[in-house]
Amino acid sequence: MLQNKKYLIALLFILLLAAYFLWGRNWGTTNQTDTAFAFADTTAITKIVLTDKENRKLTLTRKSADTWLVNDGYKARPDAVNTLLNTFKQMRMDRPISNASQKYVTELFKNPERTVQIYTKNPDKPAHEYYIGGATNDKLGTYMQLKGANKPYVVVMPGMEGNLVSRHFTLAEEWRDRLMFNLHFAAIKEIAIEYPENPKESFRLTVAAKDSFAVEPLLPSAAINHPKAMLNKPLIMSYLNSFKELYAEAYENGYPRTDSLKQTMPYCRLSVTDNKGKTQIMQIHYMPNNRRSKRQVDEDGNPILTDPDRYLAFINNGADLVMIQQFVFGKLFRRYQEFVVISKH
Repeated sequence: MLQNKKYLIALLFILLLAAYFLWGRNWGTTNQTDTAFAFADTTAITKIVLTDKENRKLTLTRKSADTWLVNDGYKARPDAVNTLLNTFKQMRMDRPISNASQKYVTELFKNPERTVQIYTKNPDKPAHEYYIGGATNDKLGTYMQLKGANKPYVVVMPGMEGNLVSRHFTLAEEWRDRLMFNLHFAAIKEIAIEYPENPKESFRLTVAAKDSFAVEPLLPSAAINHPKAMLNKPLIMSYLNSFKELYAEAYENGYPRTDSLKQTMPYCRLSVTDNKGKTQIMQIHYMPNNRRSKRQVDEDGNPILTDPDRYLAFINNGADLVMIQQFVFGKLFRRYQEFVVISKH
C-alpha cells in the first residue's frame, strides 16, 4: 500500500511538472481579477460598444427587455444580440498564454481585433471592458485581455467548438433585423400584388371582416364574371396566414448595380396594409445569376441568367435592398385567378 502511494505521488508530481513546462508559467500565480471575463448579469446591460481594428464602431442600445437598436437607428437582430449576451455570460478563461506564444500574442494586442465595452447604469463609463486579440492557431480558443489586466489569456465558451471573434462583428447591416413581415391574419387589411409582365394576374385582396373578403384584379378586363364564380376562401385564409415570420436572407445595400436594378422592370410589387393603416411595400426583382447561385445551367446546358432561388427586393421606399429566398417568399406570389373558383353546382 505504501509503495502504491509513492507511485501516485510521483505521478502527480510529473503531471504538475509537465503542465508547468507546457504552459511556461505557474498556474498558482494566475490573478483571478485578470481572468474574470464573464459578465453574468446581462439583464443589467443597457449598451454595448464594439470597435474593430479599423476603428469602426458599432453601438447596440437596449430600448426594452427584448428590443435593441443598432447605432440608435434600426432594430437589431434578436438572434445575434442573444448570442452575444450568452457569450458574455458563459465565456471562461481556459489557460494562460505559453512562453512560446508570448511575443506573437503581445503583438496582436497592440491593435486588437475588437474592443468590447459593456455599459449598465452609467452611460459614460463601461462596467466591463475587454480586448480580443484574435483566434488561437487551432481556432478553438480566443486571445482576450481585460482592461487593466497584466496579461492576456485563452478564453473559450463551454460546449462550443470555435472562437468568439465572429460573435463580435461590427458591420451595422449584419446586425440589422431581417424580419420583413410578421402579421397575424386578423391584423391584415389589404394585400396587393402587381405583376408588370403579367398584369392579368395582378390583384388586390381586401379584408372587410373576419370571414368577409373581396378579391379584384388590378386590370379590370381580367375580372372573372362567371355566374357561378366564387371566392376560394380556404386559399384566402391560408394566404393571409402566410405573412408571419418572413425574414430576408441579407441586406445588400452594397450591391454594385443598385441604380441599374431600380431602372429595370420588377418581377412584382407587393404591398401589405395592416389594420392600423401601416403599409409595407416590397419591389421585388429577379436576381442575376452569380457564383453563389446553386444552378448555373438548365437541363439543356444553357446558362441560367437569373437565380431561381433568390430575388433582390427594395424596401423602405427604396432606401434598402435585401436578398430574399423563393423558399420563404414564394408562397406570397399568388395570382388573381387562383382566388376565384367556378362552382360545379
